[in-house]
Amino acid sequence: MKKFILFVFLFNFSISIFSQTIIHSADFESGVDGWTQDSGDSLDWTRDAGGTPSSSTGPSDAYSGSFYMYTEASGGNDNKTANFESPSFDLTGVFNPEFSFYYNMYGRNMGSLYVDISTDGGVTYPTNLWQKSDDLGVAWYQETINLSAYIGQIVKIRFRGVTGDSYRSDMAIDNITLSVSNIGPEINVLGNGVSITSGDITPSPIDNTNFGVANVGAPTSTTFTIQNLGSSSLNLLGTPIVSISGAPEFTIETQPSTSTIVSGGSDVTFVVKFTPVILGNVTAVITINNDDSNESSYTFKIQGSVEQNFFDSDGDGVFDNVDVDDDNDGVLDAVEELACRSSLVSGVTNYKFLNETFGTGERTTINTTYDATTTYCYEDGIDGSICSSDVGYSMNDGEYTVGSSAQIASWAASQWWLGGDHTGNTDGRMALFNADYVPGVFYTATINGALPNIPITYSFWVLNLIRTDGTSGQLKPDIRVEFRGLDGNVLTNINTGLPAIITTGDIPESNTGDSASWYQFTADLILDTDEFHVYFINNQVGGMGNDLALDDIIISQTLCDTDSDGVGDIFDLDSDNDGIPDVVECGLGNLSGGTAKISSTIGWVDANGNGMHDSAESNTVIDSDGDGVPNYLDLDSDNDGIFDVDESGAGNSGNTIFKNEDGDIDGDGVGDGLDTDNFRETDVNSDGIIEYFTDGILDVYDYFNGASFTGSYGNINQGLTGAGWKDYLKDTDSDGIPDYIDTTSDGVSFDISNTLYAGLDANNDGVIDNPIESDGDGLLDAFDTDNLVFGSPRNLTKKFQLYFDGRNDYVAEPAVIDGWAEASMMGWIKMDPASSGNQVIFGQNEFYVQLNSNKSITTYANGKTLSSGTSLNIDQWVHLAAIYSSANSSFKLFINGIEVSSTSVSGALPVGLSSLTIGRRSDTDSDYYHGYIDEVRVFDKAISINELHKMIYQEIQNNGGVVRGSVIPRNITNYVDSSTITPLDWTSLKRYYRLDTYKGDVIDDLTTAAIDSLTGAKMYNIKIIKTQTAPLPFVTQQSGSLPVAVSSASKGWNGNDVITYDWSIVKVNHSNVTYNNKQQHLGLFVNQFDASANPIEFSIQNDSELNVSWYLKLDGFIDLEGESQLVQGDDSILDENSGGFIERDQQGTASSFNYNYWTSSVGPITPVGSSNGVASTNANFTISNVLFDGTDDLNPKAINFQPSHSSADSGINNPIIVSSYWLYKFNGTSDDYYSWASINENSSILPGEGFTMKGTSGTEAITTNQNYVFKGKPNNGEIKLPIIYGNDRLVGNPYASAIDANKFILDNISDSGGNASSNVFNGALYFWDHFAGKTHNLGEYVGGYSTRNLIGGVKAISNDIRVNANGAGGSKIPGQFIPVNQGFFVYSILDASLTGITAITGGDITFKNSQREFKVETPGNSVFMKSRKKKHNNSNNNNGEETKGQQNIWLQFDSPKGYHRQILVGVNENTTNNFDLGYDAPIADINAEDMFWIVQEAKIVIQGVNNFDKKQELPLGIVIKEAGITSIKVDSLENLYENKSIYIKDKETGKTHKISETPYEINLEAGEYLNRFSLTFRKDCDDDDDDDDDRNHWDNSQNWNQWGNWNQSNHNNDSHKNSNGTVLNNSIAPNEIVAFMNNTISELVIRKNSETDILSVHLFNNLGQLTASWNNNFANNEIKLPVKTASGVYVVQINKANGSKFSKKIVVK
Repeated sequence: MKKFILFVFLFNFSISIFSQTIIHSADFESGVDGWTQDSGDSLDWTRDAGGTPSSSTGPSDAYSGSFYMYTEASGGNDNKTANFESPSFDLTGVFNPEFSFYYNMYGRNMGSLYVDISTDGGVTYPTNLWQKSDDLGVAWYQETINLSAYIGQIVKIRFRGVTGDSYRSDMAIDNITLSVSNIGPEINVLGNGVSITSGDITPSPIDNTNFGVANVGAPTSTTFTIQNLGSSSLNLLGTPIVSISGAPEFTIETQPSTSTIVSGGSDVTFVVKFTPVILGNVTAVITINNDDSNESSYTFKIQGSVEQNFFDSDGDGVFDNVDVDDDNDGVLDAVEELACRSSLVSGVTNYKFLNETFGTGERTTINTTYDATTTYCYEDGIDGSICSSDVGYSMNDGEYTVGSSAQIASWAASQWWLGGDHTGNTDGRMALFNADYVPGVFYTATINGALPNIPITYSFWVLNLIRTDGTSGQLKPDIRVEFRGLDGNVLTNINTGLPAIITTGDIPESNTGDSASWYQFTADLILDTDEFHVYFINNQVGGMGNDLALDDIIISQTLCDTDSDGVGDIFDLDSDNDGIPDVVECGLGNLSGGTAKISSTIGWVDANGNGMHDSAESNTVIDSDGDGVPNYLDLDSDNDGIFDVDESGAGNSGNTIFKNEDGDIDGDGVGDGLDTDNFRETDVNSDGIIEYFTDGILDVYDYFNGASFTGSYGNINQGLTGAGWKDYLKDTDSDGIPDYIDTTSDGVSFDISNTLYAGLDANNDGVIDNPIESDGDGLLDAFDTDNLVFGSPRNLTKKFQLYFDGRNDYVAEPAVIDGWAEASMMGWIKMDPASSGNQVIFGQNEFYVQLNSNKSITTYANGKTLSSGTSLNIDQWVHLAAIYSSANSSFKLFINGIEVSSTSVSGALPVGLSSLTIGRRSDTDSDYYHGYIDEVRVFDKAISINELHKMIYQEIQNNGGVVRGSVIPRNITNYVDSSTITPLDWTSLKRYYRLDTYKGDVIDDLTTAAIDSLTGAKMYNIKIIKTQTAPLPFVTQQSGSLPVAVSSASKGWNGNDVITYDWSIVKVNHSNVTYNNKQQHLGLFVNQFDASANPIEFSIQNDSELNVSWYLKLDGFIDLEGESQLVQGDDSILDENSGGFIERDQQGTASSFNYNYWTSSVGPITPVGSSNGVASTNANFTISNVLFDGTDDLNPKAINFQPSHSSADSGINNPIIVSSYWLYKFNGTSDDYYSWASINENSSILPGEGFTMKGTSGTEAITTNQNYVFKGKPNNGEIKLPIIYGNDRLVGNPYASAIDANKFILDNISDSGGNASSNVFNGALYFWDHFAGKTHNLGEYVGGYSTRNLIGGVKAISNDIRVNANGAGGSKIPGQFIPVNQGFFVYSILDASLTGITAITGGDITFKNSQREFKVETPGNSVFMKSRKKKHNNSNNNNGEETKGQQNIWLQFDSPKGYHRQILVGVNENTTNNFDLGYDAPIADINAEDMFWIVQEAKIVIQGVNNFDKKQELPLGIVIKEAGITSIKVDSLENLYENKSIYIKDKETGKTHKISETPYEINLEAGEYLNRFSLTFRKDCDDDDDDDDDRNHWDNSQNWNQWGNWNQSNHNNDSHKNSNGTVLNNSIAPNEIVAFMNNTISELVIRKNSETDILSVHLFNNLGQLTASWNNNFANNEIKLPVKTASGVYVVQINKANGSKFSKKIVVK
């Protein structure tokens, strides 16, 4: 075999050295010394010298001398037994017989060696004395067996060797002895089980005479044993029994218990104590006087070394290795370490740390980083190196280097690793070894100053340098790691109770360059020493292969660090970083003096010198909430859902604005920031160079940060004492329990009840219900957002709002607004009542919004400043918006959607150099906002007012790239008209902080797809996140009037905002909500049921308007009481899933003989569904499903429909009876009576389609009204009904509001400025007026069709030949506004005479929301249906017809036979004297005697012209059947002077008659007069004889029809007003101002003299709130300002340049 150089790196055996006599020995130098082979076995033992023939097994030489005996396992000798027997030994009369031998068992397939004993002369060997089966390496080992049990017998001893299953199982024996003791006492002293020779002067750690190295103040004790190995008693004669001389550090701690030791192997012990005091080596001598004849004075020398590897970390004079409370916080270190390690989320910090990476660069030696050693020789790569056995650079067996490449040998390219170190760094070094035949130490280092019994972690990476494509069959590296004490002995791992030894096993070959070829090994150990060595040993034998690399050796001792601040808990004064010192939280705050520690100088008492204040010795660490986590580690010590850091309440006199809660910047319950007072000493890497660490109190809490340990350890002036304080912490209710552990801090209500987590306390006991706490941070799992981290990072997703405390709360992220040409910012605020000073709300320095000290608002952009000028209400939600546009040259400020200030601008905003900030001035520690904020949005677009209004009262979301409402499920658009609708692009929204989702300290920006968690807008110091209360939208809180129903002081809702701002969104969640005035909402939700499952009714009272401009979700019941109406704008929809209904009273004639012309404003009720933003389609209806008996309008009943024509002719029934016989629809030609289609109450009728129905009683007069109720889902949106050219069709107003007849006409014609693509009908509307006749006989009906067009209306004449054409006239003139449910005719045909002038095409009759208006049925408006009774007495709307000053003349014709006709002519700038469709209305029916206008040969009942000048002449046609007196008179004038001259001209006589003074009467013969008469405005042919002509010219030139009639007599009452109250611009004195509201065109009109200068105009509502402001364009003497506010009483304030003010109350309708 190969010759091995024996390297014995560890001796660990026991021998007995005393006066023994050897009676047998065998060293095999000259033979087998009396031993014999057993012939009955399968193998003989072989005598040999040197090594055995086989490699890698057997000894390389004898233990001593040359020869030994061994078993040869090769040559088929595996699994064989070889017995080797001794001669016989007579043990009679001997004492203490001992059998001793040396053995070698080397080979990886080693078998077993046994020692057996026989007492029958070798016939049998029934007893086994000893056995061994391990591969023990190349070393020889000694074993001694005591045979005292066999005294008095003759014995034989046998070695039985059993080979293994391979040739590598050669085992050997050598140097066998049998010895016995002498007669008499025999003293022997043992240390560590090893005999100490008397007179020994060389102390050794092997026998514990060398006490090793100990730190000052850390005593150690060692036990020694005194044995009596003799045959008689041993007497110890000294006094004291054991004496000591020398260094005073050594003392006898315990003397032997007796001075007499009887024979037979008895013993006693004594203990020597080593107390280190003075640095250096110290020695002493132990003396034991006794009666052993040759060792009567038994002496030996002991030694110890004193050093100081520990520090005094708390300054109490007790070093850390002795100190049981290393930070003077009153908690035992052992308790702190154990409690910390029980936490699943605690961290660790290095107390001792060795990290051998071997660095980077060129090759070097093993001790580059640490004072490490190796038994291998360094190969420097230079030819002729001292390590090389041959000439060259190659690294051969037994050599190593530290370098970055394994290509350092001639064979390396084909055999060894081609990659770099374990990290893959091509310049990174590793330690490379070419292992030798001789096992050696690859690497060893020393760790000192470790803390005993604290875990140590080791880790390293190893690589087999041999590649898989290299030579096969090579040995694989196997590394053994040992942790040894200073005595060289392997230490015990307290974790397992086993030796601290780890082996890697075989390391597989490496793959070329594959980083997975590196293997990591790691383990945890607990050692009971403060200093140790670590050895990396070659555990493989042989040089054939076994080549390896080591890298990244880490050996660390870590301390548990709960808050992971780098300071272990045993040294940390605030172990959970909550700002409350551990000493306070453990219950010893009274000893702290507000310094965060127990003072080691003032009042320090430590009688036992263990480093802990005596008062703390018996203290029980507090766990207030019983969750198993002590308060000093518990982030919520009372489990009330409020972090301790926030409940501490402690400030510091060093900073009057500081509050403890400021430490937790990111809101996870744990303090944030640095701890910089590094003045405590340590030596982490045991290199003798001092490092420093902190006291564990973060700087944010720490006001004791000096320049030395004494000036920085602990804190100062933390908290207060006295009333309201306990142990320097806030005690709000002074009950002796500080707030942080008091569940009722105010002594009244549970703290948790005011938090987001109140729901976690279902049983209302003030603490979170579920007591499970999993991770050890003291936060119950129900409250803790993350059981994998210390603390509870915010993980919130709900409807929230942020509170800013005005001290240091803010949100910031890097600049967003960056040179934009357009920008919009908006958000909600609710000021805290205590807010003061200027406060920046949001923005960047380039563009921001500020709350001023007077509670007004200012916004700044690009050097321009806008201010609201009016103070906002505190503690109420207010919406702010600022919009900048260089394209529009405008900068505007909006409050609650009202533009309150504006100015012109130019150029884009500046480049963004400042942070986008919420809650303070950007990048500046000033101007902090105080109050709540919600819904912050930033656009790079100047949004329109329409877009703004749609977003104010709701959150928004991304709908496929378009901004969509979250409450109203519709896309946000800029709606100009139905053909100009622009969606708001989501990409223009650059930041959207809904303030609903929080991940840690980051607020989610909804413009990003994923929830922001690590980067984005970060919150600083914010602690209060409340459930959202901003009106997003308004939701009723109770029943009652709507403003009262939504008002909520606790939420900060001003209920009047609901009706003040027409863009409000309201959810009605309560029944019996009412309102009795105009209200307009952007969106309205009426739920089906309230919280108690009661049906919800929303009552619109006092004949009021309910206007929903964008979205209606109706699931409940809207009661439109009296003449109240539901108006929806052109951009408004009714959600198709609405399942509710409206009720609308409507009155018709009660007479069963008279017709009502109806349609329905509602359709059938459908099931309730979820809001989806899809417009409802208007369904067909049946009369029985929508029309009800409204006799009792509070309890409508189903109508009793009967088929007979006379079913209803009796008196009033209950319920009412209606004859279905008279139900008809009409869609046909006017001369076809049979186009009337009979229907019944269950017939399907199209939305907008009209029907006839007679009344309910034959006894009622025609003037008596019957109340009906229409009930159903309201119609909305565009409704179309087809009409064929040449047909008439009965249609009706299909909406729950009036419609504007003018808009309806224009939407259905293309001429005269119409909006349709063709002329669908003739531009006139015809209304049936049944005004007399109590009969079902058609020929006896007295009624006719009144007419309406764009000029006006005329009343009906009973002149249809199919009825009683008696010429009687109705009394009702159709107004501009068509009532709810009113039916009427349209004609899709024109007089043949107009052929070629214009064309009627037929097509779809179109109803639109844009036609809808709120108008009650009052004279001058519409009189076809007049409410007989109302639920409230007062009407809130009585607006007249919107003629806007149009001049109208009604003429009345009375014929000789008593026929009557009313005709109308009016002035309109859009007309001519020719036929103008929509302005000229063809007459519906010509009577036997009649009068009409002649327009291009067509017979016209209403005519429009463009002037009433003197030259105007309007032809009249008259038909006379019987000669007689014909009369023409002025029936009525509108917007003309009362003395306006109007004439009838008779062309035949050339005379004129002034009918404006007296009727014109003439005796005419029967016949037609189509070219004789005309209406003129001058007398005869004289141009100058009329005194009103000049005035008429003046009127027209001054747009007189804008302002109405001027009655000169009114000058006596008010020189500036006409009879209608209109102000005229004459005779206004200097500095005098006249102001009035022109509700016709919604303008505020101001008149002044040219000498009067106006600076500004402000409009205030009746609450004193500013609703509008104007600041420019006051140069003209007549100023017109648009007013877009809700109806109500307002005060206009006009500020004049001379400093005076003018105020006046106005009424907006």
